[in-house]
Amino acid sequence: MSAHELEAPRTAGADRGFSPGLGLAAAGFGAALTILAFPPYGIWPLAFGMWAPLAFGLAGASPRAAFATAWVYTVAMALAISHWIPLPLMADFGISPLRAWTFTAGLIGVYALVPAAAVAVWAWTTRRWPGSVWAAAWRFAGIVALGEALRAGPLQFPWLLSGHALAPAPLFLQVADLGGVAAPTFLVVSIGAGLGLALARRDARCLALPVVGGLLCAGYGAFRLGEPVTRGRGVEIGVVQAAVLPSERFLPDSARRNVLRHLLATRTLLDTGPLDLVVWAETSVDAYLESEPGLMTGLQRFVDRTGTPLVTEAPRRRAPGVQTNSVVLFTPGAREPENYDKQRLVPFAEYDPPLSVWLEPLIGELASDEPFTPGHEATVLRRGPLPMAAPVCFEITYADEMRAFRRGGAALLLNLSNDAWFGPTGFARVHLGHAVFRAVELRSWIVRGANTGISAVIDPAGRIVAQLPAFEQGTLRATVYPAGPPPFFARFGAGPFLSALALGVLISLRASR
Repeated sequence: MSAHELEAPRTAGADRGFSPGLGLAAAGFGAALTILAFPPYGIWPLAFGMWAPLAFGLAGASPRAAFATAWVYTVAMALAISHWIPLPLMADFGISPLRAWTFTAGLIGVYALVPAAAVAVWAWTTRRWPGSVWAAAWRFAGIVALGEALRAGPLQFPWLLSGHALAPAPLFLQVADLGGVAAPTFLVVSIGAGLGLALARRDARCLALPVVGGLLCAGYGAFRLGEPVTRGRGVEIGVVQAAVLPSERFLPDSARRNVLRHLLATRTLLDTGPLDLVVWAETSVDAYLESEPGLMTGLQRFVDRTGTPLVTEAPRRRAPGVQTNSVVLFTPGAREPENYDKQRLVPFAEYDPPLSVWLEPLIGELASDEPFTPGHEATVLRRGPLPMAAPVCFEITYADEMRAFRRGGAALLLNLSNDAWFGPTGFARVHLGHAVFRAVELRSWIVRGANTGISAVIDPAGRIVAQLPAFEQGTLRATVYPAGPPPFFARFGAGPFLSALALGVLISLRASR
């Protein structure tokens, strides 16, 4: 009798042997689904299947093989979605294509180690403690979601989390007010893992709990979407999107020309009816206000004449060698504008991170300007029509910092941004998706003023009620309302939900033992 004949027959629920070729194909197919799920394509239903190829291809894999396969998947999809990064490095800073792409690939390659390690942990635990078929997909999703939370939180890189692909799907976003983006991430990964493991093990039970979780999530979403988002007195907001390109900034007298462009658009906006607040974008004023006193005086006079408060971004010189990227709120009759200093600065572009000296051969030109000084307070602007917080640009991607504004009494969030760096890549919509998540997590209206777009108004259920296309000049107006009571996530953060995930994984391992 041959060894083949002596081999035990394969049964439902058993993992087949791992094939490197199949693993590589799974990484490629998963990356393709992920790329299509995110902007610019934005086919968000594919998010529920983007982890299925990896879960299918890695069934029975060793931790080392799982690590390598997940790393390839992450790098491939992130390079494709984030291919905007080299564009401003080359166009605006004169960095060669080779150095720009080397920097981009290195950055993504380092952060891809985290999801790769998470999948390796899953492979290791599955080999030692196979566990229940019913809980297999939830264990996979729990470990991956915890890995993504590590990358977004302590490692401070909250981009391209799996749940972000659901930004255009309000029905499945509402659970974010319980667990932040980790909750939709767990949903997406569990359904994908359930599909992949059910196919690999020929056992539909792998998909049962993820489907139940999806139905519960949809039910909660339908309940939340049925709640009113208007409360208190409505506030009329106007947004100016002037679409000032990087090539039109930092030229002789460009600050005055660009401010004049904004003032003319604001005057046209006010001619259509009174407003309680006008919002400009980041880079609307591209000169230090202290260096151009005429700009500050002119803006205050304009506000005094129109009687309408105006909020904009403007760099400030606080003291010799101390400059800040700030939001300023001009209100009628005020002697000085109210001010918020950006806390989360952009690495390399606004400050030099500790390890930047090692990267000078690659991107030395990027770190040549005088760095900004970060703010240290989640300031709430209180002279406007509502108590307002105004996070600048990518500060909106950090959920815990936005929670600090909500705890400080902000009843409205304004996000002033400059997304010209993204170019026509679709990443501006990825950035907008972060604001959508913050609206749900904090149950607050968010008004987004972006220089080249996408400017938008988002309601507390994450629905975009008004927007302007990218790279088009225009204005919009909308009525917003004060935020209601802070939801669970706004009060407690992601800690309780992540603790529940960790406990579920540990219980699964204990039951297996």
